[in-house]
Amino acid sequence: MILEAAKGDTTEVPVNALKLELLLKAATNTGVVEARQTVYQALFLAKATDGTDVDARIAEFATTQDMLPDVREVLIRDVLRKRKNPTVVPTLLAYASRPTQDPRSAVAALQAVRFMVDNEQADKFLEVLEATDNDDVRKAAEETLAQIIKKTTNRANIANRLAKSYGDSSDDNVRHSLLRLLGRCGGTQATALVKSALDGTEQKDQVAAIISLGSWGDDSAFQLLTDFIASTQNEDLRSRAFDSALRFLSSTESASNADTTRDHWTQLSAQAKTGNEQMKIVRGLANFDADWAVKLIEGYKDSDDDRTADLAEKALERIREIRRLKGDGESEPETPQEE
Repeated sequence: MILEAAKGDTTEVPVNALKLELLLKAATNTGVVEARQTVYQALFLAKATDGTDVDARIAEFATTQDMLPDVREVLIRDVLRKRKNPTVVPTLLAYASRPTQDPRSAVAALQAVRFMVDNEQADKFLEVLEATDNDDVRKAAEETLAQIIKKTTNRANIANRLAKSYGDSSDDNVRHSLLRLLGRCGGTQATALVKSALDGTEQKDQVAAIISLGSWGDDSAFQLLTDFIASTQNEDLRSRAFDSALRFLSSTESASNADTTRDHWTQLSAQAKTGNEQMKIVRGLANFDADWAVKLIEGYKDSDDDRTADLAEKALERIREIRRLKGDGESEPETPQEE
């Protein structure tokens, strides 16, 4: 089986229940370290010939047997994740939910199912996020919830659950995670909570609100960011907010329509005060070939910052090239980089 898995063109490794157990034991046997990567590959390619549920057995083995932490992590994060069978979600979620001395494996379990889950598992991941005292596990649960929010057709329902948990929680780390997730939902309820945090005096709350606005689920709250950038006296928060606005403008959520995109870039461009901020604006605008983008970039050709002025010239050259190539049906050139 190992020799078969080692072949570059192998797409399946036939196994029965006994052969699967041999592979699992080989993966945990410290005497076969050299061959372990090929064993993992064999497990990834394993296909039952006798009705054995390969995924269920690997998941059960990885979450119940004694083994080196590194081996458990690979079996969960790599083998099961690459096999992409959503039936292992309950087993891995149950493992990640219980107290463990091996947070790396709990993180691996949450990461393995990140792209297999849907709205039905949202509550379970929320429970993990609220219950854990490990920052890495909480972050993994937050990232998986972010994927659920991205795919769901009912963000308002998830937003309600997150808002309730946010109001009930007394743990700042949990509240910050929930605030960031609320931004992915968008909507009036999330806007009110984020605005309250942004207007407060606790800087960590403000940072969470700023990050939240950078991944907002719609374009309704962009004005909050530009208003904050214009009014804050805290240079660190201002810089974070500016970068968060750029992240939003680079996301798919920001591209609701051409007029909105133009207005948002114009708003943020007006707030670019430092050379670095102006250069970030020019790089972003260089991805557009619309007349409004050209006009904004032209405004930076006379910048007091020589690097910005030079980059603006390069950006305009790039847009001219894009327009020419569009006529020829060729691909777009790369975005100009700072020298």
